[in-house]
Parts: sequence; structure tokens; C-alpha cells
Amino acid sequence: MREGKTESGRRIWHPVLFRLMDERLAGGLEDVPISISSEAIPDFRGSDDTWRDSRPSVFIGHGHSAAWNELAEHLRDRHGYRVITYGSEQRPGQTTTDTLAQLIDQASFAILVHTAEDEQAGGGLRARQNVVHETGLFQGKLGFTRAIVVRQRGCEAFSNLAGLHELHYTTDIREAFGEVVAALRREFG
Repeated sequence: MREGKTESGRRIWHPVLFRLMDERLAGGLEDVPISISSEAIPDFRGSDDTWRDSRPSVFIGHGHSAAWNELAEHLRDRHGYRVITYGSEQRPGQTTTDTLAQLIDQASFAILVHTAEDEQAGGGLRARQNVVHETGLFQGKLGFTRAIVVRQRGCEAFSNLAGLHELHYTTDIREAFGEVVAALRREFG
């Protein structure tokens, strides 16, 4: 799988474009033209077969802890999954509800990272309430096998998780990487 980056740092991936580059480079650098005419660049507009990114889209719901970012980088960089989050892109003029509806439609799998962040009156710690809300939304849309909870030990489980198998980690989310990847492979091969 080949990846690139735009000037803004966003990752791009387009198999047809990279195949064309590979074909040009097959004979060595002397076969690479100094410039490419516009006729040589394929027009992907309206061509769903070549333009659509067929990789599974993995939504990661998270609180303020940066632990989720390590998971996102691991899934994207080491395993080639397309990772989306609430903050993946700017959405001026949209409501939170609109954004979540779009994310739910884009996602084929969701990982909800429950980190012990919100302190309770009794001293316990729970996940941010937006993550709890996202957990229910994505479980409702994708089902329980495609919306998994990765919960930090010490973070209270909310009542709807009773009896549901979760993945756990202590202080380092990397402890759960193997089980997360296994769940993704179970669903997508």
C-alpha cells in the first residue's frame, strides 16, 4: 500500500495513481518524463471504481487523553486502515449532530476509547460523556461486533456495558493494540 501527504499533512492514498507512477518508473529514472501533459493524467471524476477508497473506515471516539492518537497512528501507519475522528477535518457551519451523522455513515467499524478522565462526586473516574454517547450511537448503527470499547482500567463502566466484552489496558493503550487489530481482522479479513 502506498501513501502520500498533501501540503497540509493529510494522508492521501490512491492506488490507480500510484500504479501509473510505478509503470512510469519500471524502466528506471530515464523513462520518467520531465513533465506530464494533462492528457496523461487520468480523469477520476465520475469513476466510482477507481476513485473510491475501499479500505475499511475506522472511527475512533475519544476524550481529551492523547492515548487514542497512538492507536490511530498504529492502525493507519502499520495496518493501512483509514482512520476518522470527530476532529479529522474542519466542518464550519455544521452542528455536532450533523457531524456525527456523517461519521456514522462513513464508518465501517468504531473503536470507542474510554479513558478515566471525568471525576465523579464520589471520587471515581469515568469516560467523557461525549464518548459514552458515541458508544451508543455507533453500537446502534454498526452493531456490537463492529463498535468495540477499549476501556482504561480504573474507568467506570456505564451500565449499558454490563455483560459486553471489552478490551482493556492499564496506562499504555499499546497493551490493547493486538486485540484491536484481531477484532478488525475478524470483521474485514
